[in-house]
Amino acid sequence: MSLVSDLINVLTYEEVKVLGNLNTNRQETALLHLLISHRHKPEPTNECLTQKLLTTSANCDKLKAILLRKVYHELVPDGGLKLLEFLARKKLVNHLFYRELLRAEKEAEKTLSKDELKTFYKQVFFLLTGVTYQDYNAKAARKFADKTIALSSNADDKVFVEAKLLWTEVNGAGISASIGKPAVRKHLVEKIKAFEAFALGVNSPEAHYQINYLWLWFCVLTDAYADALMRCENNIHLLRSHNGIFPANYHLNTEFKYAEMLYFNNRFEEAFRQYKALFYEKYPERLNSEIYHIAKFVQVCVVVEKFDDALHALVHYSSQAKPAMNASNVIAILHFAKVYLAMGELEQGFNHVLKARSIINKNVYVQYEIELRNLENAYFYLHGDRKFAVALARKNLKFLNSRQLTSNITDYSYFYHLIIAFFNLQEKGKSLTAEQIKMLDRYSQASYAQYGYLLKKMLDNCK
Repeated sequence: MSLVSDLINVLTYEEVKVLGNLNTNRQETALLHLLISHRHKPEPTNECLTQKLLTTSANCDKLKAILLRKVYHELVPDGGLKLLEFLARKKLVNHLFYRELLRAEKEAEKTLSKDELKTFYKQVFFLLTGVTYQDYNAKAARKFADKTIALSSNADDKVFVEAKLLWTEVNGAGISASIGKPAVRKHLVEKIKAFEAFALGVNSPEAHYQINYLWLWFCVLTDAYADALMRCENNIHLLRSHNGIFPANYHLNTEFKYAEMLYFNNRFEEAFRQYKALFYEKYPERLNSEIYHIAKFVQVCVVVEKFDDALHALVHYSSQAKPAMNASNVIAILHFAKVYLAMGELEQGFNHVLKARSIINKNVYVQYEIELRNLENAYFYLHGDRKFAVALARKNLKFLNSRQLTSNITDYSYFYHLIIAFFNLQEKGKSLTAEQIKMLDRYSQASYAQYGYLLKKMLDNCK
């Protein structure tokens, strides 16, 4: 597929409409219309295009290159960093972004002052470390980190970029699940300790903040939530002690992280109050953008039975979840289902389960597929179709085994084992075993508690 087709494929409907303003000749206009008509379809072959445009294959390639520049100029007339930000936002990092980065870098090094060039390098560094794990290029990020440091006399700049590089490595280990390997975990601990020694030598508020933040993130990814909360509290104290020094986003990010850590430490009422204060008093505008923490707030609301607050937050959440196949939209629908089932509005909940089922791709969103199966199973048990719910639970255990997500009894599988146990309790009078009580306790903790609430409703039906 050509570069211009790659770009046109990811444009919104409104952006495609803007392309009607392009200043193009007859052949360029014809090519543009052809490519737009094939959005999200296989691109016409060069042979097909040459026949339709009455031109040669070489000229067809030239027309595509010219059209690409014109589309860029129409959508991002300033070019440069603005264009790089646009391409990163469109997730066109691995090809279009790097081609434009080479162009922008050469232009910047010819025309910008030393201070302007440092700002350029730092902003590129932000873009490179802000992409998805799959698109991350450690070599390119290291290159622009070094360029930033070389032009800076501020030790905090080095602290920041080194911390950001290390955070990206730690986070990548979490996403890839390699952090579960002892050797990987040991390696990361050694690297964080080495960074800590360097940062303590700088001994600035920024240095201490970054030390805490790295350990916080490592602790979250290794389920050491008490230590993560302590690191978060350290940073809140640091921000308050040095008010006015840190950028506003440090305060915002740390306060939201604190609410999340309260949640992960089973301090559900405190987490609810913290999230509500942040969303409705301190940062009300974040209800329109803080998708991750809206989801966490909704989960907390389920646990503490604040269903009206959950539904209000979900209205904001779902308004941002587009298009339909977007992961955010799947999460929004699953959360609606979860809240309605928890409220006892079983049919409303199941309608959202069916809606999620119609758009989810189990090959891509395995985590969401598991959540969907949990909610589906909960619906049938709470609805009174307990025999079918048990059959479904056994089917879901087979699904986990087929995905190699469980070798013995894991946290994922507890939900289904407990449904079977509840059936045996209600229908056969078999008491829960010590192991099953331990499973139930696991579902009273951290993010599992949202499903623990549904399990409690099922258990109450057994009494």
